[in-house]
Amino acid sequence: MASVNGPVDGMDEVLISADSHVLEPPNLWKERLPAELRDQARALADRSAHAPTGAVGLIKRDLNRALSVDLETALDYEAYQQEIAGRSADFREGVMSFVEKRSAQFDFESRLEQSES
Repeated sequence: MASVNGPVDGMDEVLISADSHVLEPPNLWKERLPAELRDQARALADRSAHAPTGAVGLIKRDLNRALSVDLETALDYEAYQQEIAGRSADFREGVMSFVEKRSAQFDFESRLEQSES
């Protein structure tokens, strides 16, 4: 995508693809984020870092698809995704950690190694 330094065809605004990447200033989260939000941002980042990445990926697929289909089709696709999630190692770990009353340990690295072999 080309960069633009002003109006395009007389328009005051320019659309940018959601798939494009923007480089954030290196100090964005430490210095530019309002001080009263920094603890909440850190907690959200920590929680996200320990989330089951497979499930998060399925949720993102569901949301993206739901934007372009009717409700019945979106619900059918979500049911299909739930079947996939229910057979995953992340699901088993989530259930076992609940039963054993411990924190779940989602192991992204081992799943990545299994998918590459």
